[in-house]
Amino acid sequence: MHRAELLEEIAGRYGVAAEYPWRRYPQYAVFRHAGNRKWFAVLMNLPGRKLGLATEEEVAILNVKIRAEENSLLRGMDGVLPALVATLTHHIADLSATQDNLADSLADVDLERIPLPFVQKTRTGGYDGKGVQVIVTEEDLPKLRDVPSVIETLCPIAHEIAVIVAADDDGKTVVYPVVEMIFDKVLNLVDYVQMPTFLNADIRKRAQALAVELVQAFGAAGLYAVEMFVTQSGEIWINETAPRVHNSGHLTIEACANSQFEQMWRLLAGMPLASVQQYRLAAMVNLIGAYGHSGPAVLEGLDEVLALDETFIHWYGKAETRPGRKMGHITVLADHEPALKAKIDKIRKAVRVVRYR
Repeated sequence: MHRAELLEEIAGRYGVAAEYPWRRYPQYAVFRHAGNRKWFAVLMNLPGRKLGLATEEEVAILNVKIRAEENSLLRGMDGVLPALVATLTHHIADLSATQDNLADSLADVDLERIPLPFVQKTRTGGYDGKGVQVIVTEEDLPKLRDVPSVIETLCPIAHEIAVIVAADDDGKTVVYPVVEMIFDKVLNLVDYVQMPTFLNADIRKRAQALAVELVQAFGAAGLYAVEMFVTQSGEIWINETAPRVHNSGHLTIEACANSQFEQMWRLLAGMPLASVQQYRLAAMVNLIGAYGHSGPAVLEGLDEVLALDETFIHWYGKAETRPGRKMGHITVLADHEPALKAKIDKIRKAVRVVRYR
């Protein structure tokens, strides 16, 4: 099918016309649903070698969004290839954003002014990895969303850490040990959290001091989760602050003298802040919906987990699972790092959240 025929077919079948949002790539076309204006296809050109073909010549392709269950059906057809989806990794962005970094639409994303690689962050509706697109190469451009965004320079990071701080009305603070988040590089979600981080004492001390400085600058009582990036050069950058009980602090229930929930209750009741002493090494493994499973949820490998000592299952009671959905977590305690890592590995291999059959 020639390009003109394809455009005519899409217009006739779906009642939408091609849009051309990129000045640098005037032949790249985007097609949107008429109702919600979300993309359903991108027409673009790629070198044949990137498609597994024995040619350097550019080939016109139509990159379409499909349901997971349709994937196996389409991939068996001639001319259909798996989509070029880059693995998302969590990076730090240049925080010196100015008005020049604001994009109201895709037309404002000028690659001559904003060189690759960069990060797109939607201005509203985002949390965790939602609303964040990491654009490393030109092949990633179809992942861009045509919504008001902040465009930031992509900078490499070495570790992601967090510090929970409680501050009362008198300005007194207590600081929990620094935790480190280990990410699933495919889902771009936290795989597990460990307390304390095994990074060196200097980084831990600087992270706690920076978190307290930030919370005190707010001048408001409350419980704060301060998320940070540790760069490859050892710098610490503040990424996000959540003024509430937080995922990175759930393991304090079993690991510490008093949990983040106890601190929140005391703040609300006007009571003195509680001890944050950590008794044992701890890790929290997230229970994430397995790929290919949607529907009523069940936890596979439960018996193996229950056989482990000092292991605590937290099931959130969500009725249905879906790929990448957080359904609960498991906290484990140990006396030393090798034992903690062994428990983490055993749980990750044994447990899956799947659809009930």
